[in-house]
Amino acid sequence: MTDFDRDKHYVRKHLWQRVTKAIKRFNLISDGDRIGVGLSGGKDSATLLFVLSALTKRAPVSFEVVGLHVDCGFGTDMRPLEALCERVGVGLQVSEAPIALALKNRPDKASACSLCANLRRGALNSLAKSSGCNKVALGHHSDDALETLLLCMIYEGRIASLKPIAHQDRIGVTLIRPLILVRREAIVRSVSYYSLPWAKNPCPYEGHTKRDFVRACLRRLEAAEPGAANRLIASLSHVDADSLWIERDK
Repeated sequence: MTDFDRDKHYVRKHLWQRVTKAIKRFNLISDGDRIGVGLSGGKDSATLLFVLSALTKRAPVSFEVVGLHVDCGFGTDMRPLEALCERVGVGLQVSEAPIALALKNRPDKASACSLCANLRRGALNSLAKSSGCNKVALGHHSDDALETLLLCMIYEGRIASLKPIAHQDRIGVTLIRPLILVRREAIVRSVSYYSLPWAKNPCPYEGHTKRDFVRACLRRLEAAEPGAANRLIASLSHVDADSLWIERDK
């Protein structure tokens, strides 16, 4: 088997099959959906747009895809986003939000990542509504879900993570995460295999966050106990609720 054949097999098994599994398992896409894909410019969202745009041509249901980008004021290079959308044949809608300024003026103890995520989510939902989308797809993957689980446990004292699908009834937009069963390594290899254009994250807080700390801890754990990350990710679907300290109604 050639290197090309090995890469093709890997991408089919670890990207396409897992995306298809997630869509079916969590009922992420329905006939008639117009899905806005949140594009940050990075590898995750680039892979998501590429996959969903391809599925519009061969899925058993009919749905549309459009690219959505919220300009946070960090100076994202738009050329890769524009090139990607042109390559897959989808439109790109852009809105501006003064998030960089809000982070600069935030209280000293406020989390930059948490505040940024909340502000971006609101701006992205508004852009989705104005673009006629009933769903927003985000590029979060399995490793993101695991990191979020540990962040919630370590810093918030609660067990929680990223949901594959979230019905936001108040705003009328459903959030979906089609890459939720895909590992980070598969996305990196897929971007290389398909030569997808992407832009470096311009966020000035990158590399100095609690998520970066948790990610480093997981790397050390995986080095000491190979396969630990996969088992931790699997635990998100295998919850023994009876063993948790949940107070029952008296």
